[in-house]
Amino acid sequence: MTSTNDVRVLLVPGGGNSGPLHWHTHWQADDPSIERVMQQGWTGGSREQWVGALDRHVRSSERPTILVPHSLGCVVVCQWAGTRPASAGPVVGAMLVAPADVDAEWPPEGSPYRNFRPMPRGALPFPTVLVASSNDPLLSLPRAREFAQAWRSRLALVGSLGHIGSDSALGNWEHGRALLDELIRQARAAR
Repeated sequence: MTSTNDVRVLLVPGGGNSGPLHWHTHWQADDPSIERVMQQGWTGGSREQWVGALDRHVRSSERPTILVPHSLGCVVVCQWAGTRPASAGPVVGAMLVAPADVDAEWPPEGSPYRNFRPMPRGALPFPTVLVASSNDPLLSLPRAREFAQAWRSRLALVGSLGHIGSDSALGNWEHGRALLDELIRQARAAR
């Protein structure tokens, strides 16, 4: 595990936050320097509220920052990046895990996920890896490939892990941590 002393790792949970069984929570327990963006309401709210919370948290430090969103958090990160000038301030990379395809048919009528439509398609202004599972109910592999191309992300396929969240029972998710460590090394080399 790479030290995060000189790089800020900022977790960006999806709807409902990342509960006690989520790898986000395990990573924070193992490394107290890892931070988490907190939303005012985890099961509702507007796109503007979620993007605003992310923006405030990113701007609260000048340290080089790597974002690690999951699910709806990926959509929020991409929407936030689309509102930024050419640079994203201290953000030097992102590991986009299982983006929730809010344009698909799975969100029922009235779902707060529909508040985040349309899916952003702009290239991201920092290096990214999009992590996708072959059996994610919220993101098909063809859509994962499409988003990776639009966002200029490297696509990392991690097998059959469902939505790569609490239900996947990944514990500390060592493979994910290895992908994060790779991003941290790239960020250090680019400085």
